[in-house]
Amino acid sequence: MWWTFIWKYKTLIIIAIAVVVVGSYIAFLRVSIWTKDIKLKEQGVQITVLERQNTVLQQNADAIKKQNEALKNIQKAVAPLQNMVSKIPIESKEKLKDANITKANDCIVDYANGSGVLPEGCDAFKTNVPESKPSN
Repeated sequence: MWWTFIWKYKTLIIIAIAVVVVGSYIAFLRVSIWTKDIKLKEQGVQITVLERQNTVLQQNADAIKKQNEALKNIQKAVAPLQNMVSKIPIESKEKLKDANITKANDCIVDYANGSGVLPEGCDAFKTNVPESKPSN
C-alpha cells in the first residue's frame, strides 16, 4: 500500500523533497548573510573606534615630539650652567647652603623678576638696590 502510494505520487514526493531541501538551503544562506551583515556592522563600529584612537594617539605623539624638542632646548641652555656648577669646589658648595645666602638669592631673583620691586622680608637689601616703583 505504501509502495503504491509512493509509486503513484513519486514526482510530487520528489518535488516536495526538493522544495524542502532548497527552502532549507535558502534559509541557511539568509541566516548566513544576516550574520555576515551583523559582523560587518560591528567591524564598521570597531573601525570607527580604532580610527578615533589612532587620531588621539597621533595627537599625543605630536605633543610628545614638541615637548621633547622643548626639553632638548632647555638641556642645551642649561648645559653651560651645569658645567659651571660642576667646577665649583665642594667647600664652596657647602657654604652656599647657608640660609642667609639662600634668602639673599631669593630676594635678588624676586627683585629681577618683579620689575625692580623688593618683596616683603628683603628690607636689608633696600639700601643696596636702586629705588624703583612698581609698574602700573
